[in-house]
Amino acid sequence: VHPVATTGFGRGADVYAASRPGYPPEILDWLRGALGIERGSDVLEIGAGTGKFTSLLVDSGAQVTALDPVATMLEHLIADFPEVRP
Repeated sequence: VHPVATTGFGRGADVYAASRPGYPPEILDWLRGALGIERGSDVLEIGAGTGKFTSLLVDSGAQVTALDPVATMLEHLIADFPEVRP
């Protein structure tokens, strides 16, 4: 990750989490139908950020592992979703 992106996202994680809109709940149907993600599925979310999409993965019942190269973004996700493995 470019240092400018790391610094910018790192400093702005709280603002990003508070201001970026989430995903429509209909995506949960797509996760289940098209991708077959269901309770007990193992999912690796790459580029998880602060967890905007993670919430839908958690709602699907999947066991989620989240990866993000910016530590402060991932820390935000961990605080909101303690059941997710970083």
